[in-house]
Amino acid sequence: GDWVALGVDHPGRAVAGESGGGAMLLKEVKEKPHRYIAKSRGETTANVKTTKYLRGVEVFAEKQFILKERDAQTLKWEGHGLKLSIPEGALLSDSVIYIKAGLAGQFELPSCAHLVSPVYWLHCDHNFQHPVTLELQHCATIKHQTESSSLCFIVAKCSQELPYKFKFLNKGTFLRDRSHGSIEVKQFSLFGIVYKFMQLLYPPHPRSYVAQLFYFDKGMNTWKLDFVITSNLELCLTHIQQKYSNSAVEGPHTELQFESESISLAIPQDGITENDWVIKPLNPQVITKQQVDSFKPGQRIPTCQLQIQPLTTDSPGILSYRLTLDGAKEPFNFLVVTLPVHGRTILQRSQGDGTQAPTLRDLVENVRTTQWFRLGLGLGIDRDTLAVIERNRRLDASGALIDVLKAWLRVCENPTWVAVVSALRGIGEGNLARRLEDTFY
Repeated sequence: GDWVALGVDHPGRAVAGESGGGAMLLKEVKEKPHRYIAKSRGETTANVKTTKYLRGVEVFAEKQFILKERDAQTLKWEGHGLKLSIPEGALLSDSVIYIKAGLAGQFELPSCAHLVSPVYWLHCDHNFQHPVTLELQHCATIKHQTESSSLCFIVAKCSQELPYKFKFLNKGTFLRDRSHGSIEVKQFSLFGIVYKFMQLLYPPHPRSYVAQLFYFDKGMNTWKLDFVITSNLELCLTHIQQKYSNSAVEGPHTELQFESESISLAIPQDGITENDWVIKPLNPQVITKQQVDSFKPGQRIPTCQLQIQPLTTDSPGILSYRLTLDGAKEPFNFLVVTLPVHGRTILQRSQGDGTQAPTLRDLVENVRTTQWFRLGLGLGIDRDTLAVIERNRRLDASGALIDVLKAWLRVCENPTWVAVVSALRGIGEGNLARRLEDTFY
């Protein structure tokens, strides 16, 4: 039968989708519905209207890929957390794969399951002759390999009334220090990832989030600053960055975890003064974990807003203010707000080509990933050194990352941002790599 599977949301809610009798040709999501060509197997071509919604699911993005017959090939949906590896001979003719990605919907979870990924609906217009490998991103924090056994793919039949009832799919691979899970499949449906925990004994596993700043030039050396938190998923971050792309400039970001049920900015109501600049809050400076976990398309993005303006009419100096995030776990509990003289550019960008040497401070403030072990390997650090870091930082992934960056600067004869970006791309951190290129190239 047809299947649906889960995506990221909060306990008691879910993402659900459905696979109907025919496969729709999917394009990137538009603000308004469009008409495309759709074709069911064994049927003639017909016009079908696509929208951002399926029954019981809200969709963030849609895309299609064209596959060549018999060739071994890898498809990666950049900025959306999905990768597909197809072995040679798996397809006997040219084919099209259609994908929808969503974050919210109606479901009924098995007990003790917590969603940690988006939902991905996939359909291929031809059958696979051999299993293919599907890799999805999740936002669970896995510090030890034993914890990875608590991650699981989950599916449910869609030939039922809403809410959908789900069950575990007891296969798939999850590795420590990797934010992806992989599974071999021969037929497509909707897939997602959950974290299983023991009822009454363990709370839902900590999820990873990303905080980012966006700057708006209001003129007369005045700036509005949006502080945003989203789940640490490429799909969420891409969606938010697209929302801001036409009106704001991206500032720094940090990966973080909630230490309490909310995160607030340590800015008093009457503001603070820093090097001839005044920073004042424009709205309540609190974002709750529930707001972030339940975010859906069309809703207002969870945001704290600040106004930054000169103390006097004279030209202010360079602003470099450490913005503390109360309620976030250390050490990734701050962001640095920067403004150069006259506001010629919002970010303190290098005018180089990425070959300049990064400082430890720049690395710590800008390179935020849980995959410290694999990053170390990508930077050329030997396994013995990484094993020592692992022993010393057994319960401290963020501290381990800092030790890796220190070790790299110590042993590398010619450290460059190019090397950092290349290593990040090698571990699947494409979004972070692009932001470093924008800032330091």
